[in-house]
Formats: sequence, structure tokens, C-alpha cells
Amino acid sequence: PTSPLWAGTAVNDASGGTVAWGFPNLAAGSNAADYAVTGSISGGAISNYLVASNFGFAIPAGMTITGVEANVEWKASSVDPTDNKIYLVKGGTIQTGTKNPPTLPSA
Repeated sequence: PTSPLWAGTAVNDASGGTVAWGFPNLAAGSNAADYAVTGSISGGAISNYLVASNFGFAIPAGMTITGVEANVEWKASSVDPTDNKIYLVKGGTIQTGTKNPPTLPSA
């Protein structure tokens, strides 16, 4: 295990969803006080993709990665918010498995 690595870059990707992230760059780094705000999402709307990248991995030659853990931190002021899907992207290609997080408790 290693210490957590934070995204160096975070951007809005409009190829999915219908609501843009207003400040996607705030999802980069380790400042827990900043959030990549979408504004209001209602009526079953889904946000655009929030793409986090440039984690600064330094994998020594001959080493094998046996697992990846991603943590998502968010907050909401509405009742019963949910995450839709989380994708892992390798070499620019979305991997076949997705993590469909459960509905989180009301804010």
C-alpha cells in the first residue's frame, strides 16, 4: 500500500450527462473544503463526467498492480442524492467494469 495520490487535473467532459460541472478544477488536489460544483440537478438529470487525472504514479519496473482503490467525497443539499457510475480509465480507454455506488443517506 502507498499513501493516497490526489488528481493533478480535473475537467468537465460533456460526452455524458446533461449538467456541466461549474468548477471541475476544484476536484484536483487535496483541499477538502473545495468541491467541483454542478449547481442544481433535478428531475433525474445526470451531471457530465468529472474526469480526474494526472495522479503522479511512479510504478517501478517489474512491479505488478493488483488493485486500485478510488474514493469519492461529495456533499449535497438535496434529499436522497445518488452517484450514478464511477469508471476507471486505462490508457485513455474506459474499462468494462463500473462501480455503481449505493444511494447515500440524505444530507
